[in-house]
Parts: sequence; structure tokens; C-alpha cells
Amino acid sequence: IPLKRDLVRFHVLHTQKEFFEFEVLNTGYIPEAELPHLFDKFYRVPGSDRWKQGGTGLGLSLVKQMVVALDGSISITCSEGWICFHVRLPNHRPPPMPPPTPEPEEAQEDPE
Repeated sequence: IPLKRDLVRFHVLHTQKEFFEFEVLNTGYIPEAELPHLFDKFYRVPGSDRWKQGGTGLGLSLVKQMVVALDGSISITCSEGWICFHVRLPNHRPPPMPPPTPEPEEAQEDPE
């Protein structure tokens, strides 16, 4: 449930060799009992006006799927008028791509 003045904040918490963490905060309030369900597909907080808030209830589910696919974690807290999404992702880079293998030249037939 958004407050009158919507604000969004982004904080990088930790960057270490193994992982990095960040938070995305925005103003609003979500009842404590609803927090565990926010990552469920098509979930909408009961009593929220879907015409004013918009959305289908898929966005947070997709975010969680992406974070988990990257071997990370995401959690939500709500206090003092702020909704906080805490994300932790591994800090590794994929190995470099090997150079392309040249295509073998087609055998040329000698004309007889």
C-alpha cells in the first residue's frame, strides 16, 4: 500500500570476493502476514485496489526466479513506512569464452 510520496532508494551493502548484497527500498506498507506470499505467482495483497496499483502479480515471482537461477537469495521486510528488498548474489564471472574453432577446410577434389 503506497504512501502519499513514493520514493525509491538503492543501497549497495557489501561487495566481497564471494558475493555482493544490495537493497532496494520504496515507501509503502505491506502487512507482515502478507510478506511470505509476495513472491508467489499472481499474488496480490488482499484489499489493494488492482486498478490503482496495476500489475498482475508476476513481477516479484520473476525477480525471485532470476535471483535463484543466479544462485542468490532475496527477502522482503517492511518497517517504518519502507518496504525493503534485500538481494544477495554470488560475485563470480563466467569463465572466458574459448576462441572460435576455425571451420575445417572442405577437401578440394583434383579435377581429372
